[in-house]
Amino acid sequence: HTLFFNRGKPVFEAQAGWTDQRNRIAQVTGFESRRRSEYFMRTRYNVESAWTIRLNSSAGTRFSESENFPNKNYLLQFWEIRPELEWTPSRSFRWQASFRWQNDQEQSRENGDVADTRELRATLTYNQSVKTTLSGTLSLVQIDYQGRPNSPVGFAILNGLQRGRNLLWNLQLDQQLGQNLRLS
Repeated sequence: HTLFFNRGKPVFEAQAGWTDQRNRIAQVTGFESRRRSEYFMRTRYNVESAWTIRLNSSAGTRFSESENFPNKNYLLQFWEIRPELEWTPSRSFRWQASFRWQNDQEQSRENGDVADTRELRATLTYNQSVKTTLSGTLSLVQIDYQGRPNSPVGFAILNGLQRGRNLLWNLQLDQQLGQNLRLS
């Protein structure tokens, strides 16, 4: 559910909403349930035609339950804030910089796992024509985590990354080969 203010307007736009995603999987080893419930707020402000400022924030819970594996059971409470700055001087070039600060706390156990994540990200995108796009992303992620990193809770909190500093990069070339065929 989302409430919009000035939806699609060129200068300012805001959204506030709530999502509740649930799934239950029947496996040979029993049932597994997952749920993510989240409240969010997104704003966008175009300072001028080439500069855009965005602020995204969210808070909620992530829940996992396994019928026969109690070590997979957890309840995470989280919040996140993500300011972004975008510069688009032309239709063929875009630069984005963002900072993400996220806090996760495991609630179902005493002295539960806690993580404080900070990410600095820069993205460059170049469109040579309608058919070709080159995009590169560089992220520096710092995770201060207190808990067991090799547990299901640790994997959910760390998102597959390690404690401490993580450097992530991505380089992608998209080429449209035909009307219904795209190569990445």
